[in-house]
Parts: sequence; C-alpha cells; structure tokens
Amino acid sequence: KSASYRNTAAVFSIDDDDEEDDELPELSLQPNPRTLPKESADKKLHSTLVTNLETCLPRQLIHLQDCRRMPGVTNSFDCVLLGPDEMPSYRGIILITEKCMIVVREREKPLLETLGNFVQKAFLKKVAIPYKTVDGIVEVSFPISQVTKITSKKVTPEVISFHCVTDPSLETREIIRLYIPKAGDAVKVIKTAVFNSNGIS
Repeated sequence: KSASYRNTAAVFSIDDDDEEDDELPELSLQPNPRTLPKESADKKLHSTLVTNLETCLPRQLIHLQDCRRMPGVTNSFDCVLLGPDEMPSYRGIILITEKCMIVVREREKPLLETLGNFVQKAFLKKVAIPYKTVDGIVEVSFPISQVTKITSKKVTPEVISFHCVTDPSLETREIIRLYIPKAGDAVKVIKTAVFNSNGIS
C-alpha cells in the first residue's frame, strides 16, 4: 500500500516496487565496471576537494574516511551502488544534510597513483607524519526536496529506489538505486528530511 503526501507541486510517496520502473529513465550512478574503458571513469575528476557538502558537485574528490564527520552531516548510511543491471559496483556512503542528499563512493586509482601513494605512505611513516589519501568521489548530489518517491523491492527490501525531479520546469525525473543494509533506518531518516524540507509536518 502506497502512502502519498501532496505538496504544492510534487507528490511524495513510499511504496513497494512490484515491477521494474521501466517508465522512467534511470540515473546510472556508476556504469557496470565490466564495461568501463581501461582509462577508468575517474579520469576526468574535478581537481578540487569537497569542503562544503551543500555546494559539492558530482565527481569532486572527497575523503571517504572522514566525510561522515563533515560539517552539516546529520545522518549517514553505508550503501552499495548498483549498475544498470542492478549488479553491485562500488561501496558508498549516503550523506544527509538539512537540505541535500549526497552519495559518495570509493574511487578507482590508476596503478601509478597507487604505487605513488604506497611510496609516499612509507616515507611519511618513517618521519612520523600522518598519511591521508583522497579515496572517494561525489557520485551524485541533489536537494533533498527533489525526492518525490521512494520504493523498495519486495524480494530484496534493501534495494531502494529514489525517484527525483531533476528539473521541475521540464518535469524531468530520474531514479537512483542503491543497496542499503540499514534500509529501514535510512528511508525513515530521508522521509523525515524530505518532509522538513517541503514544510510538511
């Protein structure tokens, strides 16, 4: 049974996903790694490091180990990004702020960068300097008020689909699918954040 909540321009609802959402274009958070070219999808990254989650952009670099403690984060949940065929791709983290929902993931590192980090880490260890690597990127970030619907699979309730309006004027909609181990807790928190953002009590 679906529960719907009507605001001025959009309807927010939570229900079971009985069938595939083939009537909506899917936002592919990460192409299936098996189809990625050798140069890696992370080659064209933003060179800047995220300092403000409210204004971060997709593909910006972020410290995956520390992002949960960044200013403004009210809740965070572990997740696994799903490819177009719903196969797991990367480990990620959902970050919730007062206004935004951000999904960050571990990033692939070219072999030369990996070797360079290993040498740098060994050197810093000798001189007793803490070593920190930029091990994540922002996969997607959007105002939490754009979430209009949340669905879950009956067979696999941990697979959650977030339906978003990316362009209200054009009514452009996209779907973000994630595997969330603590799906119940995550949906409850995100639902509350959506209500608060839209002024629904």
